[in-house]
Amino acid sequence: MVTIPFDTTKSSTVYVENGREALSSVLGEVFSRAKQIAVVVDEAVFTLYGNYFNGVFSDKRLSFFVVKGGEKCKTLGTYERIVNFALSLGLRRNDGVIAFGGGSITDVTGFVAATYLRGVTFASVPTTLLAMVDAAIGGKNGIDFGEIKNCLGTFYDTAAVYCDLDFLKTLPPRELESGYGEVIKYAFLGARITADEIAAQTPSIKLVSECIRVKKSFVSVDYKDESTRRFLNLGHTFGHAIESLSGFTLSHGECVLKGLALSLKVAKKLQGLSDENYARAMKLLGVRGHDLSCPYTPKKLETFLKYDKKFDGSAVDFITFDSELNAVTDKLTLSELVGAIR
Repeated sequence: MVTIPFDTTKSSTVYVENGREALSSVLGEVFSRAKQIAVVVDEAVFTLYGNYFNGVFSDKRLSFFVVKGGEKCKTLGTYERIVNFALSLGLRRNDGVIAFGGGSITDVTGFVAATYLRGVTFASVPTTLLAMVDAAIGGKNGIDFGEIKNCLGTFYDTAAVYCDLDFLKTLPPRELESGYGEVIKYAFLGARITADEIAAQTPSIKLVSECIRVKKSFVSVDYKDESTRRFLNLGHTFGHAIESLSGFTLSHGECVLKGLALSLKVAKKLQGLSDENYARAMKLLGVRGHDLSCPYTPKKLETFLKYDKKFDGSAVDFITFDSELNAVTDKLTLSELVGAIR
């Protein structure tokens, strides 16, 4: 098992393992004071792994709230239903909440944990590649509001994240490929992973751990996303716009890759990225055969770019590439961004 500690506002640790051998000891320590635990679980995960926590807690009451996963569960309505469930259980501040599912489940459950009684102990058992390498780690949580992705949310540490790679064996192919969108992003941010490792049939402990370590390197110095953590948004300015325009029918990872492809266009036009480095980067983006084309016009993208959290009303702190394919920031107006991809 690989153990990766995060030192942010409070102690948080990510565990990466094949199997659940260490699950009881990890969660037993996290919830040592709890009398009961509410588990928010994706309905598809519950169907396959409803007995996953059997034998983990011998002295605590475990209650499951089953919700249909995916981006469309990240709503005020879902938030309200989970809070009502916690109230019906009589969940107290010394009790706990576990997110059991993909990134949408960890996002909405983390928001509940952060705000219910002003904060209860929270752990995640992510079941998708995207959640393991990104959504479940780093303290961010939230829900969408209307068509605006992650409009409401907080920074709230997960006491423990237990990444059991055995879940990936039953993950639908499209969900697995979505996770690789974030994995490939990390490759541009210094992750020590090769194209062959990305192209492998199944993700390895080394690949997942390396992505987490890169995220840790940004989060540990900029927890509140005020400076260098913004590099983790590489591909996300355009990616979130595409995701919103699709009505969340395109997966997050797919949209990040499309956003990365558009970011490379911006770098080529505005940052002096050479044809050679552009081609090299596009080859890496396509190593698993993803569709990198954008289905929306630049004009349509512009309508959603203004909702980007890095937009200050006049320009976006855009994450792009320099001439040598290093990630850099550049303050660009919406018209400059849109003009660069026409």
